[in-house]
Amino acid sequence: MYYKMITVKRVVFTAAVLTLALSVCGCSASSGDLQEKSTAGADSENKKTKEVEANETKMEPAPLEVWTFDGIPVKLKYNRMWESGQYAECDDAELISEIVNALKELKVGNPTDMATDDFTDILDFEFEDGSLGRIEIENKSLVTEDDKRYEISHPEKLDRIRNLLDEVISRYDPGEFKEENLEADEEELSVLEKQLQSDRYIGFLTEEFSSSEDIVWDGVFYMGAGLYDDEKYKDVLDDIKDAYCGESKDDREIADEFGLDIIDGEVLRDFVKGTSGIDVADVKKPLGLKYFEKWDIYVQFSASDANSVDIKLISVETDDDGMMTIEYENAGEPFILMLKKNGDYLRFISNEWTPSKGRSKAIHEMYTKAIAEYKEDPLYPIEKTGYYFHDINGDGIDELFIEEIKDGKHAPNIFKIYTVRMGKLGNYYDVKGSDHDCFYLADDNTIYEQIYSGAAQTYFIHWKDTSQNSIPWLTCIDVLVFNEENEGGEEHPWYHVTNNHPYEMEEYQDKISEKEFDEWYDGMNDSLVKSISIPLSDWE
Repeated sequence: MYYKMITVKRVVFTAAVLTLALSVCGCSASSGDLQEKSTAGADSENKKTKEVEANETKMEPAPLEVWTFDGIPVKLKYNRMWESGQYAECDDAELISEIVNALKELKVGNPTDMATDDFTDILDFEFEDGSLGRIEIENKSLVTEDDKRYEISHPEKLDRIRNLLDEVISRYDPGEFKEENLEADEEELSVLEKQLQSDRYIGFLTEEFSSSEDIVWDGVFYMGAGLYDDEKYKDVLDDIKDAYCGESKDDREIADEFGLDIIDGEVLRDFVKGTSGIDVADVKKPLGLKYFEKWDIYVQFSASDANSVDIKLISVETDDDGMMTIEYENAGEPFILMLKKNGDYLRFISNEWTPSKGRSKAIHEMYTKAIAEYKEDPLYPIEKTGYYFHDINGDGIDELFIEEIKDGKHAPNIFKIYTVRMGKLGNYYDVKGSDHDCFYLADDNTIYEQIYSGAAQTYFIHWKDTSQNSIPWLTCIDVLVFNEENEGGEEHPWYHVTNNHPYEMEEYQDKISEKEFDEWYDGMNDSLVKSISIPLSDWE
């Protein structure tokens, strides 16, 4: 059962007072209780003093220490509003204490006026003496009794809390589960499905991998995996941006507009080790993050889109060693995910697309469809067009190259590159070969593009597959330009583009020597694959 996956620690309450301390930057100062109780004159005077100070600075201070409960909680009444109206009443002391411990890890940030239409979690605690206390979390903010909202500085901590509250719902909601008379395994699937869909783990389901060594980490961290803690580094944020963006004005504009994901080094290393069993220094695939030893942090641009995956769990089987074999659908395609519980983490073993027809047959059918579509609107005469297979991203699936038929002495011009990603047919939309815009495959699995823009201008662009999620794409890694119309004219037409953006203006182009240009060009030519394509008419 899934409940074995959530390790509920036995906590014995020996203290008379249980305190839920939600603090900012480790500070501690009382801002009120949720219980109704009398207040001593000194406390009242202290409160007034704080109110005066707040008005004088015209800033409303965030609660630095919130919710001091007298007594031991024995019952939790939990409501999840605006999400099917789920309700549960839990009297499991161990589960309640686990939720309390998780709440202690929350940190409250600045006041916010932002309301949300998303769900609200309302937790009503009942204590041994019959007194009550309430906690309300609206999406990613804290709501106090007087209806004031404060940002939660570590929203990733909410995942753990809401996973525990999902368990409360699954075990104690009389309407959502018991009225439907769900079987135990269906409850297990529901809870596990929500856990895998969380920011913490969803990145593992965006790419295929056959072993922990093959985990595609840049996909895992695409949305930060809920690990980032920008608030912790706000005092040195400008310095971090300077270090991360360097001299690039474009990068700085992106960092200022969308922000940076800043992850504590120890937190990230613990996450990688916990989810894969591998030390960061030994991972096979790059993390997709830049490391700065000065602060011991890992940094990336914050993603401006969602890393969402439409998954539906079908079945879960757990062996005697705790290995879970999970059959699920990803956007309608069947997958098998293997993992096991590893302390506070899920350790991922493999995630593989497994069509019922057999992988090779399914891929062949998809490529047959791609060729048929290409023939309807070819970029080059069909009689001079062939196909070629080659794996350029190391995922074990050969990409389908539709390219010019050559005699084997010259590299063919590539017209289209198709692939199968996460069980779906896709294509590298950057690749559209023509007479004046030619693409060539290199022996290091990169792509060179040569653009003829009149007799006096030629661009040479070097591309690399940096696909994320299910969409294949290429990233520009180098650009050289031959342009007699630039400042150097015919006397010095050789340039290197400094920001790796094709077609940029002259201000981003540095002069290089003719020798440097020729060496780069010769290196490109020597690396090109001189393949002999099979005519499209021979496709079966």
